[in-house]
Amino acid sequence: MSKIDVPEVLDVLRQVAAERPDHVDERSTVCGAVVPRYVVHGEPQCLVAVVLVRLGISPRAVAQLDRQRRPGEASIRFAYSDHPVARKCTRPARALLDRVQALQDGGWSWGQTVQQVTYPGYRNHAWLEAL
Repeated sequence: MSKIDVPEVLDVLRQVAAERPDHVDERSTVCGAVVPRYVVHGEPQCLVAVVLVRLGISPRAVAQLDRQRRPGEASIRFAYSDHPVARKCTRPARALLDRVQALQDGGWSWGQTVQQVTYPGYRNHAWLEAL
């Protein structure tokens, strides 16, 4: 099986953001006092989790990412994770998902997040260089 790469991630990111452009994760560090989670009650909660599930990774596997968080961190650093879910993605795809997670955890809407990571000024980032 080939790894999930940037074009697939971007396609799904755009689809999800088009469906819910104004959605802001209520568990983001800006919106709530609770810790952000990838999966709650078997359902993907954040943009990264939704993308991973739509790309064929089970919600159960994605939920395991929540256990990778270090004390005091809002979320894992997806780009540096050695978790099996992260290893299903290429390095540029992990960098992209890491940035998406950081923006979302900062309170950005899903539409704003996708707009930001696809902005041409980001050309120096690994995920856009891979295109």
